[in-house]
Amino acid sequence: KIAAFLPKELTVVQTAPFYLEVIPAVINKGQGLLDTCSALGIDPRDAVAFGDAQNDVPMLKAAGVGVAMGNAPEFIRAIADAVTETSESDGAAAAIERYALNLETCRNHG
Repeated sequence: KIAAFLPKELTVVQTAPFYLEVIPAVINKGQGLLDTCSALGIDPRDAVAFGDAQNDVPMLKAAGVGVAMGNAPEFIRAIADAVTETSESDGAAAAIERYALNLETCRNHG
């Protein structure tokens, strides 16, 4: 609702019930991933990203494989290619073991 009162050049993201970020729309984790991949000579389609909050959406979409943490809200899990265990249950480690060395499996079977 706050976004309606701000210029379109700004993005509003709630990352926790008590935390609201207002940032320039051109700055997001997805662009950060793309810039990092470019600097390292990595095709973004070969990248795996993990997320559990609204500010992770651009990154999950930019990566070849976007993995939502099990504790992520439903709308985050819905846009991800795969869902892993919760952050507290070492979900990122489980997903790395499951997918990181075999991206094609994740893309085809999520």
